[in-house]
Amino acid sequence: MSAPKRTPRFIDGSTHPDTILDTNEAAQFTGEAPGTLANKRARGEGPPYVKIARNRVGYRLADLIAYTRRHRIVPGEGPDLDSAA
Repeated sequence: MSAPKRTPRFIDGSTHPDTILDTNEAAQFTGEAPGTLANKRARGEGPPYVKIARNRVGYRLADLIAYTRRHRIVPGEGPDLDSAA
């Protein structure tokens, strides 16, 4: 029997902007696969991250929100460049 899925912290109430999400939670938040986030990190792309340990990274909730806002597209208008500050 597999372990039950853990509810991501951004859903269960921990919404402080400095909350650190692990890669799986960040992937769920952004809609990208964990491997995609890893590939983007290796290329110097994607959302900012925090190096927690030698083989572990985390993502601040505030950075993920800003990242998704920068990638917002309004149909008929293209990217929302006003929020890319």
